[in-house]
Amino acid sequence: MGPIPDKLCVLHKCDNPPCNNQEHWFLGTRRDNAKDRDNKGRTTKGTGIIQAVLSEEEVREVRSMLAQGLPQQVIADVFGVAQGTVWRIKESKSWGWLV
Repeated sequence: MGPIPDKLCVLHKCDNPPCNNQEHWFLGTRRDNAKDRDNKGRTTKGTGIIQAVLSEEEVREVRSMLAQGLPQQVIADVFGVAQGTVWRIKESKSWGWLV
């Protein structure tokens, strides 16, 4: 493959970790790498994230409470999370994939 230009990563087409076939490699930015990961469904999300405080059921309850018009801070207090967590759920900035 040769030298790797600054700010580029080596990405892998076949996603087989032990594979060292250089024909399966291609260059991309960190953003390309993240998109490749997401497109291949290898993104950890929801309760798979160690820092996750809420369960999927609780997130659905948060959304239900938002739909009922309850204030975000009240909902946050009920679940013991920051108001920003409730806002991110409301705006689909987190848990957006969960319907």
